[in-house]
Amino acid sequence: MAFQCFSQDNIDVQVIEVGLGGRLDATNVLNSAVCVVTSISLDHTAVLGDTIEEIAAEKAGIIKPGATVIVAPQVPQALSQILSVCEKQDATPILVGRDITWKNTYACSEGQNLTVKGLNAEYDLHIPLLGSYQMENAASAVAALEALGNQGVGVPRDAMKMGFENVNWPCRMEVLSRSPS
Repeated sequence: MAFQCFSQDNIDVQVIEVGLGGRLDATNVLNSAVCVVTSISLDHTAVLGDTIEEIAAEKAGIIKPGATVIVAPQVPQALSQILSVCEKQDATPILVGRDITWKNTYACSEGQNLTVKGLNAEYDLHIPLLGSYQMENAASAVAALEALGNQGVGVPRDAMKMGFENVNWPCRMEVLSRSPS
C-alpha cells in the first residue's frame, strides 16, 4: 500500500527499511540504486540462520545489480558475504570505517558532535543521540546521502545538517530527567 501512495504522490526518494532479513523481505521488490547494510549480528536466528555468514547472506539479498552498497562496519564473516554478493551483482561497496570515516569531537548528555569524512566532502554534525554506534549510523547515513547525490538526487548540505540535528528517537539511550541529580 505504501508503494502505491509513493507512486501517486510523485516521491523523489524513498527510504525503505527491510522488515526482516532482506532476500525474502517484501521490500525486495524494489530496484534500489543505493542499499545500506547495517552491522550484522546474531538476531532472528530462527528465520535468518544460525551463523553470522547465513544471516549476512540473507541480508545481502537486498543488493541489486549495479547498486551502490553502503556497508556499516562488520565482523569479517559478514563482510566477506556482503562483498561476495557485491561482486556477483557488479555492485559498488562503500565501507564505512574505511572509505567513510568519522571522529567524535564532543559528547555530553544532549548528544554528540562528530566530523564525518565522506567521499565527496567533510561534514561537521551534531546528533542528539547517545552511544558510539549512533556515530557509525550517522556516517552510514552520510555515505548513503552522498551516493544518492552522485546519482543526481542531491540533498542540500544545510538540509542534511538540519536532519541530523533534529533527529528524535524516543526511549533509545534517552535522558528522561536531570533531577534529582
